[in-house]
Amino acid sequence: MGDKQISREAEQVKKDLLVEKYKTALKKVQFVNEIKTGLGKDIKKNPGKAKFIKKTRYERFKLALKNIFTKF
Repeated sequence: MGDKQISREAEQVKKDLLVEKYKTALKKVQFVNEIKTGLGKDIKKNPGKAKFIKKTRYERFKLALKNIFTKF
């Protein structure tokens, strides 16, 4: 009797893990689709316009130093 109960509990745990994996995958797909649709609205409002993000002088200086010291 004890072995049957343990095997049932083990099977239930396996099923619960599988359900959690499916739920996680579904939420991931839904999140990606939500992001894609949100980006589409912004692009439809302002077609053909690109924004250039310029780095500050400090960021450029820091990046140059980093490049110099990582070469050696």
